[in-house]
Amino acid sequence: MFIKSVEWLDKEAQEAEIIVSDGEFEILCFSHPFTKNINDKLSDPIFCIDATDIMISDESRLLVNRDGNSYRYFVRGKLSDKNKKIVKLGGLILCIEDSYFPVDILENSIVEFSVSRFNLY
Repeated sequence: MFIKSVEWLDKEAQEAEIIVSDGEFEILCFSHPFTKNINDKLSDPIFCIDATDIMISDESRLLVNRDGNSYRYFVRGKLSDKNKKIVKLGGLILCIEDSYFPVDILENSIVEFSVSRFNLY
């Protein structure tokens, strides 16, 4: 994962909208405080704010779709760590820790969900 682009909302307050990519997938994230640079590599997960409708997917193809110009996305990824609620979308590492997660979903399942916003801290 790396930072593809940065658009400052308030540079003094360190608030930015950033595009994070793995070369195949990319997502818009809100970041505060943002102290990194374009092309910096990221190892910490991206946090999913208000993830809803988490379920096992009938589809196997990974994808991410943005809802217009908003922060909202639909995601389909692989649950790589059920305890930490880590979903991988290619090389992107997403954490959905603050949302209800169905107990019947097994690790390595393809899951899908909606998210209100991605945050990078």
